[in-house]
Amino acid sequence: MIEPVAEASFKNKVKEASIKGTLLFELVNDVQRFSKKAKVNICCDLGGRDGGNLILLERYGVKYNEAYVIDLFPRPIFKNLKYIRLDLSKDNLPFNDSSVDLVLLIEVIEHLIDPDFCLKEIKRILSPGGIAIITTPNLAWWPNILLLASASQPIFTEVSSRKIYGRKGSVVGHLRVFTYLSLLEMLLDFGFKILKYKTVRTSVTEQLPKFLQIIDLLVHKFNKRLGCDIYCVATK
Repeated sequence: MIEPVAEASFKNKVKEASIKGTLLFELVNDVQRFSKKAKVNICCDLGGRDGGNLILLERYGVKYNEAYVIDLFPRPIFKNLKYIRLDLSKDNLPFNDSSVDLVLLIEVIEHLIDPDFCLKEIKRILSPGGIAIITTPNLAWWPNILLLASASQPIFTEVSSRKIYGRKGSVVGHLRVFTYLSLLEMLLDFGFKILKYKTVRTSVTEQLPKFLQIIDLLVHKFNKRLGCDIYCVATK
């Protein structure tokens, strides 16, 4: 039996995955297409905590032989997933070179002390033809531009590990912040080949008042770089 908090979180994932243009909608569709073209033998969700992303993909028909959740504080609640505890900023991933077909790094890179180390490891383990899906909040989301113009602290950024200053919100442990161009440049610098790169909506945008959601859609339509979240599909 799944604990109530995890079950509620998974229901939210299922809901988001049904909304066109959201992060999880894109994730499900891209992995579905990939799994139809190539066999997914080994997949891993880095920083996936309980592995809900992998279970979501299963629900949409994605099949794999081995599935791993790697996290500093894993929550092993799904029996068909293998959970491994390690630090993505300093511990080598427990896979041979070029052996993993699908790597997920979903809303995680912004939490890492050393994202460079993690990206090197992802490139090392990714199989020829395999894909890595990497997402992170976009510092240049249009509300942040307005917040900066008013001398307020941008959303997704934190100056303290204790509380939020300069705006409302709660501490979530973001150590790094990326813009559309900075993440793209970083991935290219590490030798990744970009198959898809865009900004998407998330549960954050879905919680905005209706009129702000409309503005968000309009801004995104005219400037793809100002969306809420950065979404990348890469190979090596």
